[in-house]
Amino acid sequence: ILNDIDVVVFDFDGTIAHTMHIWGKINEEVLSEHGITTDIAKYQTEIAGKQMHDVALFTIDKFGLKVQPEVLMHLWKQKAKIAYKSCPFIGSADTFIKNIHSAGIKVGIATASPTELIESFFEMHPEIRNCIHSVVSCDDVKKNKPDPAVFIECIKLLNGQKAVIFEDSVSGMRGARDSGSKVVGILSDQSQLKEKEDLCDLLVLDYA
Repeated sequence: ILNDIDVVVFDFDGTIAHTMHIWGKINEEVLSEHGITTDIAKYQTEIAGKQMHDVALFTIDKFGLKVQPEVLMHLWKQKAKIAYKSCPFIGSADTFIKNIHSAGIKVGIATASPTELIESFFEMHPEIRNCIHSVVSCDDVKKNKPDPAVFIECIKLLNGQKAVIFEDSVSGMRGARDSGSKVVGILSDQSQLKEKEDLCDLLVLDYA
């Protein structure tokens, strides 16, 4: 699937790094601190692909919280920055990134997460960060996935002509497909499998 490809773009959470269980725990903690108990798996699906500010607005509206979005965002970032430093890669993602970089293919990240959290993770992996030419957040383009804007901007910054996008969520896969790129689904979460099969050119468990 990488034949004649000059750019590979990755989502981050659940695609490069095993962060989804971290976010489940963080969200459970933050909601609990505000007296809320909910189905975290369902909540995670509802917020997938959204900018953090929009997640905060959604959360405030959904649960009727009497806080400003910035309060939730501060709590999420504070907890995530600590957790990301010990977060592992999705199976062999680090080796895969190094290999495609060595092959002369440009590498980018297109994520709904704030860029500062991505950089926090890569502080522990500078040799992999050096292989990544561009990091674009939904915050930068002011559009949430499944809008393809974050992918299109990342590919544009890399001067890409033909791209493959690696994604793990249905909303991300929709955006990746609508960008006109080939899509590889990473099954770090095997929910919504039929939808993922329909959206992707290829589905894999990891990069091994």
